Amino acid sequence: MELGWSLIIFIVLFAFLCEYLDSTLGMGYGTIMSPVLLILGFNPAPVPRR
Repeated sequence: MELGWSLIIFIVLFAFLCEYLDSTLGMGYGTIMSPVLLILGFNPAPVPRR
């Protein structure tokens, strides 16, 4: 199956839109920072205050 340029551009724009929604509604650290923090060993759950 050959992809046309219009389909490739649509997929790229759709991916940017999905990433924007994920970043604004998700953890708030973005695409790069979340995996980096998890690799460094940070706990994703907030620590409760006493």
